Amino acid sequence: MSIKQNQKVSYKKFLGIAICRLLKIVYYKSPIFKSILKKLYFNSLKYYFWNDPFTPYNYIIWTGGYDYTGDVTDKNNLNYFDDQGVKLYDIYRNCIMNYINHNTIALEIGPGVGDFTKPIIKEARFCYLVDALSLSRNNILTNLDFPENIKYIQAYNFNLDEIPDYSIDYFFSFQTFNFIPIYGVEQYLSNLYTKAKVGFHGFVGISDNRKNDSCCKEFWPGFQTMNNSFKTDKILQQIGFTVYDNDYLKLKKESIVYFGKEQ
Repeated sequence: MSIKQNQKVSYKKFLGIAICRLLKIVYYKSPIFKSILKKLYFNSLKYYFWNDPFTPYNYIIWTGGYDYTGDVTDKNNLNYFDDQGVKLYDIYRNCIMNYINHNTIALEIGPGVGDFTKPIIKEARFCYLVDALSLSRNNILTNLDFPENIKYIQAYNFNLDEIPDYSIDYFFSFQTFNFIPIYGVEQYLSNLYTKAKVGFHGFVGISDNRKNDSCCKEFWPGFQTMNNSFKTDKILQQIGFTVYDNDYLKLKKESIVYFGKEQ
């Protein structure tokens, strides 16, 4: 049973989901209102979220935490990421399993309830978890069985100030940078460079406007992300990272960029 099923759904969350679903239905079913909704939806997104991704958006849409999708180390786990063309296990096997050991200091941005965090902290010495939601709202500790080798940091900006410089061996973020404006992506990755050790490996999921089935367009009707893996590739290289693959695993709705720090 999911963590969401075990918790009381708040009025704000119910109302937010209901409004989003209603807008989505009207957008696709009514040509008359399509252009109007597209403009209104984008403008409201820009006002409430794009200029400040840490405040009202997260508290309205993600109140109570994220969905729990099961054990990512289970090859037979079926979940909503299957529409990306891969299983969660494929992401775990290719982006986590071979890069974590008992000496690893890891960083995950946007852990949600900890689907991918579980296998990371099982092997890593320590893991920093950064999320826009507070710990009480995210309920991640329940899912992770209250581990001692993590530090949860609620983000109010893109600075990563609570993480020591040159301390991180490994970085992972999936389906979080999709909802961060391009200036925030650049700031996060720039600050990540000062936190990363030489020999660091990182994997970041990026919403990609080159892909017709972009996950952001599905989540927000009419929304066009301004980001893609080539822009992220360029940002990373300008900062000083080495990009090994800017469309790792070839997902259908977004891209995973695999990068490292060689000097």
